Amino acid sequence: MTFSMVYAYSENYVLPISHDEVVHGKQALVSKAPGDWWQRRANVRAYLGFMWSHPGKQLLFMGQEFAQGAEWSVEHGPEWWLLDDGYHSAGDHQGVRDLVRDLNTAYRATPALWQCDTRPEGFRWVAVDSADDNVFAFLRYDVEGRPLLAVSNFSPVVRHDYGLWVRATPSPGGRPSTPTTRATGAAASPTRIRSSRRTAVSGSRCRRWPPCG
Repeated sequence: MTFSMVYAYSENYVLPISHDEVVHGKQALVSKAPGDWWQRRANVRAYLGFMWSHPGKQLLFMGQEFAQGAEWSVEHGPEWWLLDDGYHSAGDHQGVRDLVRDLNTAYRATPALWQCDTRPEGFRWVAVDSADDNVFAFLRYDVEGRPLLAVSNFSPVVRHDYGLWVRATPSPGGRPSTPTTRATGAAASPTRIRSSRRTAVSGSRCRRWPPCG
């Protein structure tokens, strides 16, 4: 999950969930996720939020945008009937579809998610080693240096009032100078990944650092 940032700026790349990953016995994304049905869908939502906020361009393959559980079939195509109101679990699939729609809308309206995609100064880790919590957090910056805080909770544990320290500027030694933002509730339950994903540091003392323009 974190290794991608080691080489992220050596090339321009896409973030694919491609057909090679959801066929030939590999299973669809929601089916290969751990846990029960609720946990699997929550993990998919958390992953999609992480994917849309990560540097790079997003690419989904047929059916992943509404959490199709079956593998892709060239004979049958996407299982659109999963979205039919008459299907007893339609709401589960409609929710993931709506999330992808909302992520696309937020992405287009949030320059920090794409203006500095190919420049290292447009990204900064906030929580990269919270292995026990299974939480990732990072800042994205637009060309003016305005930050957006993205937080993903990949644990089935519902976390309320989860605290994150976000520094305003780096000290000469590269360590946090003073804690400036406590992102209360940012790492919410996976069912609230949309609000978690769009958590911004509005009202904080985060300054315009570092600009990438």
